[in-house]
Amino acid sequence: MCGIVGMFSLGKKNITPKIKYSIHALNSRGQDACGIVVCDEDNTLTCHKSLGLVSQVLTDEVVKSMPGYAAVAQVRYSTIGSNTLQNAQPIKATAEDGTEIYLAHNGDITNSERIKKTLIDKGVEFSCTSDTEVIVKLLAYYYDGDMMDAIKKLVNKIDGAYSLVILGGNELYAIRDKRAIRPLLLGVVDDTYIIASEPYAFSILEESWSVIYTQERLFALTLMGTFLHI
Repeated sequence: MCGIVGMFSLGKKNITPKIKYSIHALNSRGQDACGIVVCDEDNTLTCHKSLGLVSQVLTDEVVKSMPGYAAVAQVRYSTIGSNTLQNAQPIKATAEDGTEIYLAHNGDITNSERIKKTLIDKGVEFSCTSDTEVIVKLLAYYYDGDMMDAIKKLVNKIDGAYSLVILGGNELYAIRDKRAIRPLLLGVVDDTYIIASEPYAFSILEESWSVIYTQERLFALTLMGTFLHI
C-alpha cells in the first residue's frame, strides 16, 4: 500500500509546503521512497524524488526551490518492482507531441506485463520494473492532445485495484479502479483542492477542509474550474 496526494490551487497559490505536510501524514503507507512533481506559474513541471522518508527527501530547501500551484506526491511501498530510484514515483512519460505526463499510483495492475510486452512490440522503451511506468507509458501512447480521451482508453485497458493521480501540463486528474476498491478522497477549502488516498492528508493541515468520499471514478482539475466524468 502506497500513499498518494494531488493538490491544485485555482488561484495559483503556492501549495508545495501544504502537499509536503499531506504526504508526510501518509508516510506510514510507504517508507521506501518519496517523490513530488510541481507545476509552477510558467506551467513548467519539476520533479524531485529519492529513496527514503518524506523528511529526508522533501527537505525545507527542496520545498522552497519548487513553488507551484499544482502538484502530485507519493510515498512508495515496493510491491511490483524493486526498491530503486528508477521505480520511485511520480514517473514521467512523454507523449508524441512532447507533452510531459507524470503519474503516481497506489495499488496493483494485474495485466501490466501483458500491456508492457504489447508496448515494447510497438517500440515503447522502459527504464524501470514497476507497473506504474506501464500505466504512464500507456497513457502517453494513447495521448493525442485530449487527456480525457486518453484516460478513457487507459481505464478500459488496465485491470486491477488502483487509484491514480496524474499531472499533465497544468491539469490534475485522479482516477479510481472500475470497482472502486482503492480509496480516493476529495477535499476543498477556498480555491484549493486536495485528492488523497487517506483522510490524514487533510487532517494534518490547519484549515477546515470539506472532505468528500466521492463515488466518482475520475476527478479532473484545471484553471477553468473543476469537472467530474465517468
